[in-house]
Amino acid sequence: MRHRWETSRQTENANTILTCCGAHLLDPMKKTEIHIEQGDVLEYLMPFIKGKVFHVSRVSNWQSIRVIGKILPNKNGELKTSFGSSSNSYFKNKGCVSVFDYRNIHEEEPQEHMYKCSPTSPLTPEEGIVIFILKEKFYNKLVLWDGWKQDDLRQMVVPHVEAGFPDAIELSQIGEALFVTMDETESTCVFRILSTPVPSRS
Repeated sequence: MRHRWETSRQTENANTILTCCGAHLLDPMKKTEIHIEQGDVLEYLMPFIKGKVFHVSRVSNWQSIRVIGKILPNKNGELKTSFGSSSNSYFKNKGCVSVFDYRNIHEEEPQEHMYKCSPTSPLTPEEGIVIFILKEKFYNKLVLWDGWKQDDLRQMVVPHVEAGFPDAIELSQIGEALFVTMDETESTCVFRILSTPVPSRS
């Protein structure tokens, strides 16, 4: 049996429609759909992700993730990436799935580094994202960022807010998946206009 509820939330900075689909009895992962009409996307999502550890992927990757039942590390750079790829990524080189560690996001040092890589960066009006929230009982498997300080410092890592999950993350290890979409906003409209190539005059 599926349960479905829908409500509208209005805050000072966001006007958002939230739809939650309860998981099937055979599917332990809760799925929540969030559509953001306007406002600061990350600010609105913070109540859902604050204090959590999660992986973010473009929604176009969801079907393949669902079929194989796991989120694979991009060891050889062969998988489609949602945040841009670097051969010198610390967690990629360790064979880990990179995750956002927002367990202490309210503290000063995570606050200082969190905008170096925003979880909402891949989100556009044309394509949504999926936020896979890791179950707390698997936190003990995480590889923390500070090992980087004893490793090759030329490797890329986001201090205090990035961690790694060794090998693949099974969907059974995910407690909830947030399917996030958004409308065109003034800022995304300006960005789209500025990034559109100007036709050359012959």
